[in-house]
Amino acid sequence: MTSLFTIQSLTAEDTAIALGNTGLGIFPLIMIIAGSLPILYLGNKIATSDAKTFIDINFSTNILALKLFGSKKNLLYTFGVSAILGTITGLCEELSFRALGLPILARRFGEAGDPNILLGLLASSLVFGLAHWSIGGSWKDNAVVVPLQILTGFWFGILYVLSGFNLLVPAGVHAIYDAYTLIDAHRTSTSQLQYAQERSSSAKFLPIGQTDEGNMQERIIQNSRLIFYLADTSRDGILQLAEIRAAIQQLGYRPDDSLLVSLFKQADNNSDDALDLDEWNVFVELLRQQPAAAIMPAEKKQRLLGFR
Repeated sequence: MTSLFTIQSLTAEDTAIALGNTGLGIFPLIMIIAGSLPILYLGNKIATSDAKTFIDINFSTNILALKLFGSKKNLLYTFGVSAILGTITGLCEELSFRALGLPILARRFGEAGDPNILLGLLASSLVFGLAHWSIGGSWKDNAVVVPLQILTGFWFGILYVLSGFNLLVPAGVHAIYDAYTLIDAHRTSTSQLQYAQERSSSAKFLPIGQTDEGNMQERIIQNSRLIFYLADTSRDGILQLAEIRAAIQQLGYRPDDSLLVSLFKQADNNSDDALDLDEWNVFVELLRQQPAAAIMPAEKKQRLLGFR
């Protein structure tokens, strides 16, 4: 939609600026490759981070990959679809925000015949970030996503200017980044899901709480075991506090950190700062005993672990 609006809005002068220097050669290819490295590094650091700030973002990306490509690993199909989506997104967004937006804003902030490229770069990056505001998302998530998109938009803008206003350079870097993000999310999420399914199906039944709850209690135990191995991203058979925090947060629960640490220590019978499957089940039972208001936002009503 943005691309169509852009095309309708372009004047002959804007078109000349936006597309006049577009071309592919050795230098643009070198810029695309070199320009991709910093943003791929940043994306990888975010994807592997256990910081609370990025947990929901990474989870949403993994869920998107699972919806797009399914729960079975299929790298060839994923690569093809991701390449197409990345290319379309890269061309459309860079046409709109860099090739059109940056020169227009630069002329607006500059003098007649002397566009202010720096202010145009900053303004177009800000608009790019705000355009990624999720209407249905929380303020907390948007407070992370929008600044990150402003930063990436600024980097795309720098590449656009340094390349001599060659649209294909930021579009290429943008496409590579988006495609890599989807492929990596598919690879990690399907691999972890397979690991969790294999390990949880062979895990020993470890009853928790009262046993007279019958089938409900059995389902709670089974879910608990599956979540344990989904959270075990290091695949060492134990959960560190950071892994537990990520698992609980991805399920939609938001216990106060002091409460989470307290329950973790209570369940950690051998005081090794990690929970094995036995201790994890104890932790789940302790968490289930907490009032709903203490562990999750009012809008969350998930019952995967049988919370009251």
